Amino acid sequence: MKKKLVLVFLLLCTYCMPAFADSWHYLCQTAEGTKFYIDEDSMLRDNMNAVVKLKLLDIIGTWRIEQARLNRSMRNIVVTSFVDYYPDGSIKGGGPVRQPEYVYIEPNVAAASVYLYLWPDAELVP
Repeated sequence: MKKKLVLVFLLLCTYCMPAFADSWHYLCQTAEGTKFYIDEDSMLRDNMNAVVKLKLLDIIGTWRIEQARLNRSMRNIVVTSFVDYYPDGSIKGGGPVRQPEYVYIEPNVAAASVYLYLWPDAELVP
């Protein structure tokens, strides 16, 4: 009987709890020391659009997970939601971005690394 209860518990856990199969790939580091990573497991993309999760890890140990949308032809990025974390892993805050703003992607910025990772054949000329 005990084995059956444990089995039922494990089955419920696998059904009810989300599986975090994040595969973070390092992209770049800013001059301020913030490291950018992209989650390869959760990205959705085609030839023109992409939705990605980004992790921004700063030098004091706090980090942020952002969901962003990119458009290849318009060469822009918009952050749609975020979660901020303390160094100990507890959540500081987050949620949807109330008034998301599209930002044009210039060469030599962190967003350019994301753009070129998604579309390696693209050109980023000023």
